[in-house]
Amino acid sequence: MASKLSTLIANKMEADNLNASTAAEKIGVSYPSFLGVLKKGSTPNKATAGKYISFLGITEEAFNESIGKEPPTVNADGTVTAPKRRGRPPGSKNAAAPKGKPGRKRVVSDAAPAGQMAMALRVLSDGLAVKVATASPETRAMVAKLLA
Repeated sequence: MASKLSTLIANKMEADNLNASTAAEKIGVSYPSFLGVLKKGSTPNKATAGKYISFLGITEEAFNESIGKEPPTVNADGTVTAPKRRGRPPGSKNAAAPKGKPGRKRVVSDAAPAGQMAMALRVLSDGLAVKVATASPETRAMVAKLLA
């Protein structure tokens, strides 16, 4: 079933003797997005809606009516109520499922960091190790040759 917008576009194309690619070029939108609006019933986004409105020569209200967009309603007390939004309501109860595989849980061991810390303390308490670590590259190379 064709939407009102696609019918308006098809009538305009027929009146101006345009094919789909030249109509998309004249509007200023990409050919695939134009075909989506024309054949698949897609609705133009905010950036391209003005281009379609100027191409068709209609008002914004007529355009919104052709895509089925509800205008905001004005209540008796003067407040404006916007139409309900589509999509999943916010909240953890209706949250989307996590993506991907769960993977393995990381096992945290207290022994490994304690052992590494003890080794680091031994090296830092050794004055020779600290002097070698802060020595020039030539001195460290000579110490490495002696230990090898």
